[in-house]
Amino acid sequence: MILLKSASEILEILTTAVVSIDVSISWVDVTTTTFSPSTTETNISTATTTTVLAAPAASTQRQVKLITVRNRSTTTAQTVTFKKDISATEYYITPDITLSAGDMLQYTDDEGWKIFDKNGRQKIAPTIDAGYNGRS
Repeated sequence: MILLKSASEILEILTTAVVSIDVSISWVDVTTTTFSPSTTETNISTATTTTVLAAPAASTQRQVKLITVRNRSTTTAQTVTFKKDISATEYYITPDITLSAGDMLQYTDDEGWKIFDKNGRQKIAPTIDAGYNGRS
């Protein structure tokens, strides 16, 4: 689960290409007495760091439920990295993720991060055996 626990925590995305991407985030604000779901949508077409989810109000916890990032280009790849900014200190929460033209990155509260191709098929990343030392 991705949590923003104070008014000094925001969620950012770093983009490396001048390619249009759509970002949609479904989230819920939780206090001791309320549960308020909402969404935030953003289009980014620059190579920069962009705030994609603002900090919650005081005494509120913001829980991220779903994130989708769609590379809208039909020809150019886009590399994205998610960061949590706490009081102007950045913490990287994903590695650099390259989205080919038309690809979509998805985060769900239950299953974590996945990449889908332009046809909606999940891409399978190769597994790495932590015990493999490169010798036969």
